[in-house]
Amino acid sequence: MNVPAESLDIRMARLEGAYEQINERLAELRGDVQSIRSLITGLAETLRTEITAGDAALRAEMGEMRRQISAQFYWVLTLVLGSILIPLLREFAR
Repeated sequence: MNVPAESLDIRMARLEGAYEQINERLAELRGDVQSIRSLITGLAETLRTEITAGDAALRAEMGEMRRQISAQFYWVLTLVLGSILIPLLREFAR
C-alpha cells in the first residue's frame, strides 16, 4: 500500500500538534501538582507550629495542675495525720 507523501505530512503535522497540546496540558498539570504540594507543605508546617504551641501550653498547664494537686495532697495528709495524732497525744498526755 502506497501512502502519498502529502497525506503522511498532514498526519505527522496533526500528531505533532497533538503532542504539543499534550505537553501543554502536562505542564499545566505539573504546575497544579506543584501548587498543591506547596499548599500541603504550608498547611503541614502551620499544623506543626500549632501543635507545638498547643503542646507547650498544655505542658505548662499540666505542670501548674500538678503543683496544685501536690499542695492539696499535703494539706489533706496533714489534716488526716493531725486528726489521728492529736487524740493519741491527748491519750498519752493523761
